[in-house]
Amino acid sequence: MPKTETNQPRQKPDRVVLALVALTCGLVAAAVIIRRAPRERTATASASPATRPAVEGAPASVNRPEPSKQEAPDTGAGVRSHPVYTNVSPMLKNFADRTSKERVTPDFEARVERVQSEADMAAVVAILKDTTDSDTVRNEASKLLARSGYPQLIADLIAILMDPAEGSRFRSFCVQALSENHAAADDQQKQLVETVLQERLGDPDVAVQREALLGLVRLGHPAGKKTAEHWLTDPAASNLRDLAIRCMATLNLRESIPEIRGYLRDTNEVIRIAAIVALSEWGDLESRSAFEEASRFPHERIQRAGKVALAKLDRLEKAPAAQPAP
Repeated sequence: MPKTETNQPRQKPDRVVLALVALTCGLVAAAVIIRRAPRERTATASASPATRPAVEGAPASVNRPEPSKQEAPDTGAGVRSHPVYTNVSPMLKNFADRTSKERVTPDFEARVERVQSEADMAAVVAILKDTTDSDTVRNEASKLLARSGYPQLIADLIAILMDPAEGSRFRSFCVQALSENHAAADDQQKQLVETVLQERLGDPDVAVQREALLGLVRLGHPAGKKTAEHWLTDPAASNLRDLAIRCMATLNLRESIPEIRGYLRDTNEVIRIAAIVALSEWGDLESRSAFEEASRFPHERIQRAGKVALAKLDRLEKAPAAQPAP
């Protein structure tokens, strides 16, 4: 029997249904955006350090080298299974294995003098750049790369130093490594290292500031002497004062003795000990009473510093006077 068609008008979609459809479309679009966002952030974060803003105050005349392209593979916190770690020679197996309890043994430097294969070099570079690894192990990787003559070491250390994801401790290790590798660097790299050390004198991390000053003083750079003299008296540099005193002694700046005497009874134990040690090394007889007072102090460290200082003065007083040069 044929169907009878009616002339009734087509029923319009219910408003509730339309609202649900619109809401569903909106949620799908939002999900697509959310899925894309992490990729965009990752692409930005993984950009070469050369594309990031230079450190504050960097002279425009200094060309910073490109860091090496080798990156630490993302293998998680567990056992490393990435080929860059598993294809190493037997002497580096424990060093590359995060589950090993003997990654850096006391004889590591003597046992692993240098890396010789490309696979070993790639693994050690990856360890150096792995922010999730131990600071101690990464520091040992830096030393091993230096012994191996890795040409990109200074560039990589600077890139790590400027990385905001790095912690204060390893950044200070990087500054120390830069000053230690200064001697083996070419002229352009030496200039770059000196520039970076001067910049890091104003670093937000005190540990980095301290290593920067030590590095400049060891290099005999004028900025080292100037900064040490400033930190010796600057009221805002109390957390750097002990290092400034040590640097005065290292540079044998005896003209600073009167200023350092003022810290012999400082309420800060570290500053007081630094003053006692520096003045005793100079054999400052006028400081004897302060040394005696320190030797009776109830705090063990100050007491020990005072006794050692007195012993030094006693040896100097008993030593025969130096004969005049002919």
